[in-house]
Amino acid sequence: MQSTKTTPLIQKPDFFKRGGWWLALGLAFVPFAVLLYYCLKYTVDIPYFDQWEFIPFLEKSYQGTLSLTDFWAQHNEHRILFSRAIMLVLARLTAWNILAEVLTNVALAVGICGLLAYQTSLSLKKLGKAGVNWLIPLCAALVFSLNQWENWTWGWQIPILLNTLVVVAGIVVLNNAPFSWLKFGLAVSFGIMSSYTFASGIVYWFIGLGMLFLVNRQEKRKLTLSLILWTLAGTLTTLTYLYDYTQPANHPSLLLIFQQPVTYTGYVLAYLGSQLRILDNVWSAALTGGLGLVLQGWLLWALWRRGIKFEVILPYLAMSLYAIGGALITGIGRAGFGEVQAVTPRYVTISYLFWIANVVFLYLLVATRRATSSNNFDLKSNLYALALATIIILVCYSSFRARIPLAQRYDRLEAVRTSLIAAGPKAEPTKQQLDELFWVDEQAVRDGLEFLKKRHLSIYRN
Repeated sequence: MQSTKTTPLIQKPDFFKRGGWWLALGLAFVPFAVLLYYCLKYTVDIPYFDQWEFIPFLEKSYQGTLSLTDFWAQHNEHRILFSRAIMLVLARLTAWNILAEVLTNVALAVGICGLLAYQTSLSLKKLGKAGVNWLIPLCAALVFSLNQWENWTWGWQIPILLNTLVVVAGIVVLNNAPFSWLKFGLAVSFGIMSSYTFASGIVYWFIGLGMLFLVNRQEKRKLTLSLILWTLAGTLTTLTYLYDYTQPANHPSLLLIFQQPVTYTGYVLAYLGSQLRILDNVWSAALTGGLGLVLQGWLLWALWRRGIKFEVILPYLAMSLYAIGGALITGIGRAGFGEVQAVTPRYVTISYLFWIANVVFLYLLVATRRATSSNNFDLKSNLYALALATIIILVCYSSFRARIPLAQRYDRLEAVRTSLIAAGPKAEPTKQQLDELFWVDEQAVRDGLEFLKKRHLSIYRN
């Protein structure tokens, strides 16, 4: 990428300069407020699906027999050590109130949005832009989108929000010079947390290695040592992650990428495009993901032509690469379930990093072109602005549609919860109730309900 002189690329004053910050923050608050409303309204205080497999772990904590092995144990393809610790603390403090886990997810999302606000403000300052950061409400629309509705009503999804938070934090730390060993240590710590929170965290180590090389090129001695230490930390973390790893039962072969390349490709594209899909159709998501990749390639070329410094682009490119890497890794383990599994709402929390990069790139192109153009009607600038508006409109539309599955999930689970409470602690759960809560392992639900009764947790809380 070409570099430019220190002449500011964005010099014109912001629209709504007076009070603009309050307007920007107010617009960012709207999707957050909507999210909080729906979380409070539609969260059902009863364990659901994988949460019933958390109960033996929780029971050990009451017996005083928990060990590091229990925290490190594999769950599906993941090792959720840090997430288990958070969920354990919340369960013990609140008598396992699921709402506490859901609000933790919201708090993690606030952290992600705060980091994006900080990074975008730094990027705009590097371009000479003083004034309102309108990227804050734009990023908030994606971060707080209801399209991730599984993560907003299911406390078990803490790993995905936590993983995204620490990855973004690590990228922000690595991107902002000057280099320091304190920053390096923080970035390594974030890498360990990301790996032991969600499987795609492994991708962070490769991205961080590239960022270390690109950001700290002038300090050769520190650069060499930091690259060696980073590689060692990433390798050790990955090896310990893979130690005694077993493929989950009933999961498709990991060789599917070679056996069914078309299915795998469709899965990856649908994973990336699910945030903006117009139709309830996996191919609509795949088409959107493909168009998003083409758009991002074009935007990177356009930014290079505009002379935008690579250090301004790098953090968002790193976030996008993490989302793409997450899609590739998830596809290896899950594409065998069919492309439709790629549009699972919980994955949106990772894939929206890809779209945040596109939003930032479009915003930079619009802002820099309008600041330096003498033509009041700049066709390219207007086209970029139209593309930016289209992405935000689709995000809002997708978020609006998510109200329906949110309400449907609430109705189903609330009916089960109400009927279990009404039946009393001595009643046996029905087949329908067991299937609704965890059809994969009905015995886990029976045993779990007995534990909840014994310890007065969740629906049997005093």
